[in-house]
Amino acid sequence: DDDVKDAQETLKDAQKALKTFEKYAGTGVIKAECSGTVTSVGYEDGETLSTDTDIATYMNSDAVTTSVSVAQDDISEIEVGDTVNISLSAYEGKTFHGKVTSISTTSSGTSTVSYPVVVTMTGDVSSIYAGMSADVTFVTKEVKDVLYISNKAVETEGTKSYVTKKNSDASTTKTGFSDGHNVQIESGLSEGDTVLIESRVSE
Repeated sequence: DDDVKDAQETLKDAQKALKTFEKYAGTGVIKAECSGTVTSVGYEDGETLSTDTDIATYMNSDAVTTSVSVAQDDISEIEVGDTVNISLSAYEGKTFHGKVTSISTTSSGTSTVSYPVVVTMTGDVSSIYAGMSADVTFVTKEVKDVLYISNKAVETEGTKSYVTKKNSDASTTKTGFSDGHNVQIESGLSEGDTVLIESRVSE
């Protein structure tokens, strides 16, 4: 009697599992729960399905993320929603974009204190695959349609900034925002002007 009872329970479980399977694959077509890109297929035609192997793996194109560690000195400058530029080593010279979606308040690392920041990529990410390495640049300030020159061309004395034009004396300029490499020129120069960068030769 016990064996019959166990067999009946096993049968019920099998029938329930079969009904669930037929719900998803009874027509021979399996549909994903959301749009995305197939990244791997676990079987070939004619192979037997197994619970140990996924039929297929796909990536949700609306949730491609990368996590980066930000040092404690810089974490206060970053907020959820900030824009980032992303460079992937697999696509040299191409820039992807994204937004900061979460900032962890729990530090990581022992010698250097840093905080994990999750960035969600936006736009067309169909060519991006899991495991790709990325460099993330956080855009904390942005100006558009401005005149700019290299920081190396600007000399500073007190509160005065100036550059030296080619075939001309030094001229005072009013500088603005700098990204660390280039500086915005608010007045004192025109587009197309050639300026000199002072260099020193050492023996």
